[in-house]
Amino acid sequence: MEAMAQFPQCQAVIPDLQNSSKTDETIEQVLQRFQNEDHPLRRRQLAAVRFYLQSMISRCQEEWNPETRSGTNYQALLSQIELTRAPEAQVCLVTFNYDTMLEDAISSTLRLRIQGLADYIDGQYYKVLKLHGSVNWARQVHTPSYGNAYGQGLAWELIDQIDQLQFTRHYSIPKGQIEKSGNTADFPAIAIPVERKDTYECPYDHVKALESCVAQVSNLLLIGWRATEEHFLGLLRESLPSVRAHVVAGTMEEVDEILDRLRRAGVRAELHGATAEGFTHFTQHKRLRDFLSGQAPNQTVR
Repeated sequence: MEAMAQFPQCQAVIPDLQNSSKTDETIEQVLQRFQNEDHPLRRRQLAAVRFYLQSMISRCQEEWNPETRSGTNYQALLSQIELTRAPEAQVCLVTFNYDTMLEDAISSTLRLRIQGLADYIDGQYYKVLKLHGSVNWARQVHTPSYGNAYGQGLAWELIDQIDQLQFTRHYSIPKGQIEKSGNTADFPAIAIPVERKDTYECPYDHVKALESCVAQVSNLLLIGWRATEEHFLGLLRESLPSVRAHVVAGTMEEVDEILDRLRRAGVRAELHGATAEGFTHFTQHKRLRDFLSGQAPNQTVR
């Protein structure tokens, strides 16, 4: 609620997002509808949603870490990957999440520090690709006005000027609050999660690293991904070789929906197995070890 109060420009769309399940729409479909309306008011509201997501997710993560002592399923997953990884095998971790829990787990489990944007893709054996951006990233924009500003005042200014902003290809990890200097400012590098997005919210060299990685994939592990991003599905269809795949979701209905979307998108994947009891169960079960070590398919959990 505090994050929502910070950005009143997005408050008008929050009820639609909260009630999406009652109207048989996903949040992505609601946001897609808003984006398709192509109205100045909607563009300001969606710009405010980016600032809201950055603030809300950052605060949730800050409150969550002490509760779990920074322990997450990512640590268990990365540990099993490293234990079963062949000496020269490479691992590509693709996420559409905005939080930094994966980076934290990589640091604590693998002792690999991600301090700059180059660190995400320069690792010898691990690459991390955050295709929708991150709460700690910023994208440089040119504004119509000059001056220095930071914090909430700058956020409101950028939201109001959204139609006049010129977005550049320069990304950074600010050390503090986003700032403005002259007519150059930081804008949250967070993509609005819509279904038919045709670009990614990440540096260009990250996209090139993604394309290179996808063409070399042999095992595909899908955890909590609903397979609705058409742009990424297109890349998998065009570049992904035939692979072994394991799907992890919360229910068998979700697993079936994911598999159906992959098939309809033309993604070439031979199902190794599926886990329908969530991420936590998967990391604690031998299905993870069997998949990573290349053992025979397991019976699907139902």
